[in-house]
Amino acid sequence: MDKVRKIFYFILGWFCVPVILSLFTLFVLDFNKGISFWGLVYLISYILFPLLYKNNISKKFPNKYIFYGVIYIVLAVILGVLYFFV
Repeated sequence: MDKVRKIFYFILGWFCVPVILSLFTLFVLDFNKGISFWGLVYLISYILFPLLYKNNISKKFPNKYIFYGVIYIVLAVILGVLYFFV
């Protein structure tokens, strides 16, 4: 049941998070480009989370959702710089 819940949360996040964030970045990105950009950031952060959230980091960030946010912000900055300057 836990795996079904994780799959449900991933799919729900995949459809909601990029759309909401692209609405906030309409002044910089076109809506469709914003959805693809934020979807890429969401996918990479979701893949990197289990690799980065080990013992040392779990002690510094006891709340895993805050760590998701940190990964998301760092990836958004890195990919944003690459998107606009390359």
